[in-house]
Amino acid sequence: AVAFENNFTNAWHVVGSLLKWLLMAKKYICLLAAVSGIGAATVMAQEPKPAEGTLTLDKKSYQFTRAVAFETTIDNEDGVAVVLSSKAIPGEKIKEARENDKEGGDTNFGPPFLKLLFKKTGEFKYFSAAAGGTTLGRHSGAAKGEFKEQNGRVTGKASQPMETEGMFPTGFDVRFDVALLKAGDSPPPTV
Repeated sequence: AVAFENNFTNAWHVVGSLLKWLLMAKKYICLLAAVSGIGAATVMAQEPKPAEGTLTLDKKSYQFTRAVAFETTIDNEDGVAVVLSSKAIPGEKIKEARENDKEGGDTNFGPPFLKLLFKKTGEFKYFSAAAGGTTLGRHSGAAKGEFKEQNGRVTGKASQPMETEGMFPTGFDVRFDVALLKAGDSPPPTV
């Protein structure tokens, strides 16, 4: 009977030890999940926004959250266009814009949008915009802008204080950080 009690006690000791180990493993897994979640949230919080800013055209404001940047030809020289919008930009419009830019034409990306054109050096050239039934083509006014290209991305900003002298009061303040589509790259279906 003593041998049975020792085996029985040992068995419960083993079961108790396993339960303690499982409880500790569960706590460890929960802790690991929490730390991973905090790390992912921190990384996501540091991820730059592709675009942010506002266009005010004819007394109405439009927010931008999306952008695309692509190499193009402007007045017979290489340049970079950055298009900001509140919705996805069709890849076909980028192809169309590259062709129109070569010929000095404009492209309607679907309002509201703001198209910034820069020389390859990062120097601002002019902008085009459309919103609320109003379209402005190749306008410079008091607008200023700049961008830097690094690791296949363009990061920059552009602004124009509210210009009230023209027919349509216009102003904008935008920032962007997006991948640059090179001249030979085909754009995806939407950006």
